[in-house]
Amino acid sequence: MPIAGLTAQAIELTEDRERFATLLDELGIEGPRGELASDEATLRSVVAELGLPVIVRPSWVIGGRGIAVLRGEADVTDLLGTEIGWPLRVDPMIEGVELDVDVISDGQNWCVPGILEQLDPPGVHSGDSVAVLPPQRISRHVQEAAAETAGRIALRLGVRGILNVQMIVADHRIVVIEANPRASRTVPIVAKATGRDVVAAAVRCALGANLAEAGWRPGLAPDAPLVAVKTPIGSLWRLPGVDAALGPEMRSTGEVLGLAPDYAGALAAAEAAALAHAAR
Repeated sequence: MPIAGLTAQAIELTEDRERFATLLDELGIEGPRGELASDEATLRSVVAELGLPVIVRPSWVIGGRGIAVLRGEADVTDLLGTEIGWPLRVDPMIEGVELDVDVISDGQNWCVPGILEQLDPPGVHSGDSVAVLPPQRISRHVQEAAAETAGRIALRLGVRGILNVQMIVADHRIVVIEANPRASRTVPIVAKATGRDVVAAAVRCALGANLAEAGWRPGLAPDAPLVAVKTPIGSLWRLPGVDAALGPEMRSTGEVLGLAPDYAGALAAAEAAALAHAAR
């Protein structure tokens, strides 16, 4: 079925881990330096070569399903005792600051309405991480470089509309983890935090308009007046025996948003809202 602003090839290139890694190489963009494992023997061989910890990811997943962080031999054994969607992409864990970048493209130019900084470390699903917009630990210069990286990927894929790119900033390096050729759960946060109609602009571009016609300028948009903090909320703790521990697979079932003129106020507002929800 035709999808406005998107091709089947773009979906293939982003959802297939190995093909996406090749695309990043072609663009000269750094991605995780890992390998593909197609069975238990190659998995153990790759893990031994890379060294622990590693993150293993099948292709064609949503919500982090099937992704695991292996920190010790026991984790490897536990993983092999589950139903695995081979092949798995095995990458070294990267320590740094994770960013969610939503980029709007008209096929010729791109813009980024806002960047969300994840406050939890890489390895925690972005849907379960406390996040802040605009980023508090990343300079404007690095944010612009992250936006430019996401824009280049969108143009290479031929996306018209919106693309979500997840990346890690580590030692002044930008390492792209993955790209999702769709609107992410970050879109309503960015829209509410900035007061910008992200959805309308993305839809107009998907239907053939250019950025100027959609009312946007190319590049990373200026910071909004308010700081926003997103805090996940969950209900799994109500269910006996269900694992609610944070990891690569998403556990939260909702989120709250705190808005304030500064980071401390936004964080306090989000925490108060999360506590109020938990008390219900």
